Amino acid sequence: MIAINDDDLTFTFPEIASQVRELFEKHVQSTLRNLLLPADRAELVKGLRASLRQRHATWELRSDDEDTYEAPIGTKPDGTRILSLGSPWDDPDEALMETAKSLTPADVEAAHRKVTEKNDCLKDNLATLTIGFQRTLRIPDDGTIYPLPAGLGSFPLRSVDDYADTVPETWTKRGGVVMPMYQSEALWLSFSSRYPFAVKIGSGKINAVSGEAWKSDLQGEPQDYVVVPEQPWLDGFSVGEGLIRQFVAMPLGSGFSVEEQLTGKADVGGMQFQVYPMRAESYFREEIADSIPSTLEELLPQLFAKHLVPVQQHRCYAKAKCMGLGAGGRMRQEIYEDPYEFDVWDRSQAKRCFVHLCNSMDWRQITGTNPPHPPLTAEEYKKAGIPWFDYYRDDQKPLKGSKRLAGVKSVAQLGKKTKSPLFPDDTPATPELIIQYGNTRRPEEIREFLDTP
Repeated sequence: MIAINDDDLTFTFPEIASQVRELFEKHVQSTLRNLLLPADRAELVKGLRASLRQRHATWELRSDDEDTYEAPIGTKPDGTRILSLGSPWDDPDEALMETAKSLTPADVEAAHRKVTEKNDCLKDNLATLTIGFQRTLRIPDDGTIYPLPAGLGSFPLRSVDDYADTVPETWTKRGGVVMPMYQSEALWLSFSSRYPFAVKIGSGKINAVSGEAWKSDLQGEPQDYVVVPEQPWLDGFSVGEGLIRQFVAMPLGSGFSVEEQLTGKADVGGMQFQVYPMRAESYFREEIADSIPSTLEELLPQLFAKHLVPVQQHRCYAKAKCMGLGAGGRMRQEIYEDPYEFDVWDRSQAKRCFVHLCNSMDWRQITGTNPPHPPLTAEEYKKAGIPWFDYYRDDQKPLKGSKRLAGVKSVAQLGKKTKSPLFPDDTPATPELIIQYGNTRRPEEIREFLDTP
């Protein structure tokens, strides 16, 4: 199912969620057969002590009157014992032994269910991908490699089928959604999912990752997709290792789009998305199987839960003419290699959606509503104190980038060559506040000294 939710595009695969749950249930049943209670129930109490110490978890033992405490480890004057790592909890406890003796296989199954039911894999919306379309600053194409500008709010999305009388006939044939963009406005894409997906992104039937003509199937060599959730954002066309050229909207037929440069035609425009979920079997094996309790020891805190209580100790977002995407200024952004084996992707369940781009002025004619406010200039961005962003991970390998896309001329280069009035002058920008994302700082960067009180 494909839907619009709060101006985001969502792709949901309920069949995948059902398959994962079925695998989950089979695994749980096979695991339960091995969780046998010992004849000597004192082993359970001994195992509980060891388990809590090993997990470095701090717990309190409830007293008979259900009072709990957060005092230092040991035994309180009223006799209440405190459990914790290294706690001298050596004398036998009648309450725990009584519970241990009364435990049955049904109790074990109930404890197992309570633990495993918390797993996110049981949610019906498990296999759901959200793609957001963020308005942003159009960075200058002045030879500088910029960090990532912030999101300035979502572009509105509407279903083409809701406006069949006001959109071009070719749009109704392709279906999908329509989105307004001002001429020369920039955007970036955000991806969000707990489940792994391979996502193909096209611009006018040119693949934004590989630079090749759009193909209906997933391609591993060269990789023509991004992997989510490993790839949180995409701001433009992949033109080199760790380098992209920003997505910038231009009128289709003006000669500025990447599509027109690489095909010589202005036939398609817009953006295309094709989404492939990971196979349920692969996901279960990679992400879930090891998290399901398989030993009695892992269930002990739940089996003795009535006696124990734990001690309590961004990238920000501040009759129509078709639009295409041209290549804007250069930006530092890695597109990562697929960390999985290629055959984990379920190519039998792909979902596709066409995002038609229209001029913001035409948006009013199509929908009867006003377009968003014009985009910010570099000067307005700076005055507002909006930060920039850098995303870097040293545990993911970046793609080399597309040689074909690297040869594409930017909108600014074409504008200077043709002296076209379609593209406004570039205003230099000086990124000052740069917020780091990822798992580490780029190795070549030195953090600046900051005055402190």
